[in-house]
Amino acid sequence: MKERLQMLLRDSWRKILLSLIAALAVEIAYLAAPPEMFYQASQQNNAVSIWNEEVQLVHCSMVDGKVVPSDNDPQIYFRGLEGEINNILITLREETTGAVNYQLFYPDEQGAVSHQSSMTLMVPEGQRQVSFELPPGEYSFLRLDVDGVFPVEDITVSGQPLVKTSVRYQAQPSVFRVGFFTLFFFILAIIFQRKFSDWKKEMKAGCRALRENRKKAVLFLSAFALFCFLLYPAVSAFSAYKSVSFQTPLYLFGVAVFLTGSAFWFLRGQIGEKPERMFTILALSAGLMLCLLVPLCTWISWDDDTHYIRSVQVFSTLTQADIMMQHYASQTPLNYFFSVDIFEERSAYLNDLYQNGQFAYMNTNMSIESLDVYRRMGYYLPGAVIFLGRLLRLPFVSVFLLGKTSILLCYVALVRVAIKRLKTGKMILATIALFPTGVFLASNYSCDSWITAWVMVGMSYFFAQLQEPDQPLTVKDTIIIMGSLVLGLGPKAIYFPLFALLLLLPKSKFSSVQQYRKYLVIVSVAAVLVLMSFVIPMLFDSVPSDTRGGSTVSGSDQIFYILSHPLTYTKVLLSFLWEYVFSFTCITDFAYLGTVSGSFSLLLLGAVVFTDKSDLDRYTSTGKVRLVTMGSVFVTLCLVATSLYIAFTPVGYSTINGCQQRYMMPLLFPLFYVLGSAKIKNGIDRKVYHTAILAANGILLYWSIFSLCISRYFR
Repeated sequence: MKERLQMLLRDSWRKILLSLIAALAVEIAYLAAPPEMFYQASQQNNAVSIWNEEVQLVHCSMVDGKVVPSDNDPQIYFRGLEGEINNILITLREETTGAVNYQLFYPDEQGAVSHQSSMTLMVPEGQRQVSFELPPGEYSFLRLDVDGVFPVEDITVSGQPLVKTSVRYQAQPSVFRVGFFTLFFFILAIIFQRKFSDWKKEMKAGCRALRENRKKAVLFLSAFALFCFLLYPAVSAFSAYKSVSFQTPLYLFGVAVFLTGSAFWFLRGQIGEKPERMFTILALSAGLMLCLLVPLCTWISWDDDTHYIRSVQVFSTLTQADIMMQHYASQTPLNYFFSVDIFEERSAYLNDLYQNGQFAYMNTNMSIESLDVYRRMGYYLPGAVIFLGRLLRLPFVSVFLLGKTSILLCYVALVRVAIKRLKTGKMILATIALFPTGVFLASNYSCDSWITAWVMVGMSYFFAQLQEPDQPLTVKDTIIIMGSLVLGLGPKAIYFPLFALLLLLPKSKFSSVQQYRKYLVIVSVAAVLVLMSFVIPMLFDSVPSDTRGGSTVSGSDQIFYILSHPLTYTKVLLSFLWEYVFSFTCITDFAYLGTVSGSFSLLLLGAVVFTDKSDLDRYTSTGKVRLVTMGSVFVTLCLVATSLYIAFTPVGYSTINGCQQRYMMPLLFPLFYVLGSAKIKNGIDRKVYHTAILAANGILLYWSIFSLCISRYFR
């Protein structure tokens, strides 16, 4: 045992050293790359200063020549403006020492200001100027919001276009980046070393099966080739009939259906014992279609424009192509129809813009700088893939799609591990993980799939341990359970009540009372640490207020309202949750692409909840376990709704705004897993049962993709 441990340590140190060398090589390659460029702006001779006595300061004041906020939402109004204005240039007294958000509002045709008539820049450290290019016109006033101290020297406006000159930006070394990629490569080394032998065996077994079944292999390849051959003219004729370009999405969808159906046939003997294999094929095939065949822009999924920008910012510099990608759909909203030609034109345009353009320091107010290291957890993987893709000089669109694909691969891999670990209820987990909304979120820039997948891993290991009351809790499983929840809840620590479930492990799982107490301490500390990552920013920073909810949103005022009207708010909360929970649109909702009926999914979920049971469920479907689980889920939903009431809803409003159905996704597996009864006996052969459930999930998932995405290319 001692020799084995020593060998393991030596092997680990070897991997760490090689990973460090690889990370240093990446850093050197990044620093040695040609310096990037950004624009330095200046105005022409007709510029007019508007930094004068007519400036009105709201929620801020002048202190030592600087504008300093005195309350939430500081505003600076410029009135008495004359003539046409094309741009505004802000010159600072000193360089910015950190990222600062500047938002400029200008009146619309009705003379009102809103987020639709505004623009936001995130200015990094080391800058002395901020410039905005407005739609040319005459404005009676302008409003500037600055998120921080504003050491202004002068503010000028001009009716002529800005003059832009290029300034080099040299990349700086980063210890954090080296450390992350060392860990990144170390994890990859562990995964590949452990799985390589399994993959090698699988490949040998596959080759052996092909040799032993040459006729069947030739027959399948011939059938596949014939299918592709016949499908091509059929899609061509259909495209001509619809008077559109060749429908590549429809063709690829047909190929995916054929291959997935073939996988069911070839894996029919393994689905009973290893359903996670068929799950992997279903989730990957559907997810890749969503990654590759949706329109080439953000605003496909909820807040994916913000999630994409944050993923880029983790390790890379924003480019003009990133800004264009972020704002394209908001400026040209998704319509009912998609177009293959537009997809190709846009791909070529973005690749050319990235190749020949310059990087921009502009960004929305949802900067990665607003998040600490822990809350960035869901962005590190796609951020690393984007960084490496750009370091390898891959085309912009390829890197964009690789970032989405990395999120999908992570989701599928984690859920596969969770399904494999479960002793019972595998179809409950597979059904929830294959909900169209779940796969859709995993196929776009989002942190939701990160949270959901890690919660599934942690809860699956926990439930497996709960079903073995006489088996001691291993150190490995303890680390996986705690680590999964801590890692998963980084982006949204408000799900911390799920830690209460971990207190359900009986004392029989531990060798002594002291060990049991240590476990309770570990659970408590982990829960508190996750909670503090959510609470501390609220204590030391201002109470968050998302102005997208309207001008009457105020976090601090809303908290005061809740505390002064507890019964009224309780009624609002419970009334909202009643409709929120029972609408269940989180099952088949594709955000801005639309939704399909979720009735079939609900029936399927109800069927597996009450049929995918065994004797082991007598430990996980007890009254105590159900009560704690349902209580934790309810408390979590209350916290989620309340956080949106504070940050997104006007003060004293009679309902809660911004609380989307997708926020329930991480809670579905633990909630539905403990329902049902161990007394129900399912006598159906597991091979038949798993095949039927997975096939039903696949049909629903593929139909949703076809209805909401593929068919819109030719309607």
